Amino acid sequence: REQTDTCTGLSNSAYLGLYALKPRPAINKSSENMSYELGSVDTQCATGTIIDNEQECCVTAANQLSLTPNGFYCPTDGSTVSTADFGDYPKGCYANVNDEIFFNNHAVGAGHGTRPPVCKTSSGSSGDPHLRLPDGGVADFKGENRTFFA
Repeated sequence: REQTDTCTGLSNSAYLGLYALKPRPAINKSSENMSYELGSVDTQCATGTIIDNEQECCVTAANQLSLTPNGFYCPTDGSTVSTADFGDYPKGCYANVNDEIFFNNHAVGAGHGTRPPVCKTSSGSSGDPHLRLPDGGVADFKGENRTFFA
């Protein structure tokens, strides 16, 4: 449903288009080999998989998952802090149905019916490349035809 923003006067499709045109910053070196995934709605990330760093959420995970950082609640400039502090949304990094990513500063947070958490899945790999598929599968390319690797 098309809506107009009362502050900017832009329609929601034009407003979202502004964020799509904004170039994404470089990936943070300390988390460049990390893997991320969208969790299930009504849940939060398990202990040890919560993204508690705003730049890791809004830049690195956003780039890897092709999500657009929300300008107010997921700034990417490195100096602005997210103002999100919502007890009814997942703690840390989460997404919405419009493929936007947000960073929630709330100390506890909660699962939400339309906001899946964005969680860390592994420390990644410095060797051969891995491709994460939309259905959750993983493809592994090592350069040998008709050969599968576990």
